[in-house]
Amino acid sequence: MRRCFDVNSSTDFDTAASQLRESTHIKRFLSTYFARPSNTTFRALARHNAQIIKCLAQSSYSYIIDSSKELTRSLFLAKFENNCKIIYLTRHPANILDSVYRRLDNGSGEKFLRRRYRPTKLYFPFLLLSLFSWIAGHALFLLTYRQRPAAFLIIRYEDLILDPVNELTRIENFTGIDLERAKNNIRHGHHFDIGCTIAGNAFRHNKQFCFNPKKAHIRHLPKRYTFLAAFFAFPFLKKFGHI
Repeated sequence: MRRCFDVNSSTDFDTAASQLRESTHIKRFLSTYFARPSNTTFRALARHNAQIIKCLAQSSYSYIIDSSKELTRSLFLAKFENNCKIIYLTRHPANILDSVYRRLDNGSGEKFLRRRYRPTKLYFPFLLLSLFSWIAGHALFLLTYRQRPAAFLIIRYEDLILDPVNELTRIENFTGIDLERAKNNIRHGHHFDIGCTIAGNAFRHNKQFCFNPKKAHIRHLPKRYTFLAAFFAFPFLKKFGHI
């Protein structure tokens, strides 16, 4: 793919990849939001993106999945890449805070703006920061969604865990990708292999995973944080179907 890109583009692959990566940072959100189609910088980024897609399309794969979690990336795709489908995964903020709390408690720390922090005792500022990051993220998503509503599908994380077959059917209908094999694996309790082990969280080291809707989730988060999440995020909880 790298060779294909370098041959067919006036910019080398490393430079283009670096520019695309930098363009996904949240600090680029407003400039991306207000960018006009004629903007030379964003036209160049769109060309890089299109060339990468073109080179990947020469492989034996039928679909390209961009697993980026950056809102600015989805905004860029919604504005400058017409042939894409974007799935927005939303999770109840109390469950987010529970995950953050457990990571802080076991010493693995919390990542914010591409930096990792490992406090030893004072968790409150980081939990509050995570909560307001959730609120800000959902507010920015609503701005992103307005760019091209038909390009987006909203999935609740809790629904995906409790009824994965139904949610995969929604994804199947939205993307036009046949997911029957995946749904059958879930129905029969078969494991899925984890293909990418280069990046991601520690879950990737398990090599396999299995959807188990019956497996209960026990929150370790103190109740005061659950109350804070419900209080401050209430408008978004209602908007995204969490209540």
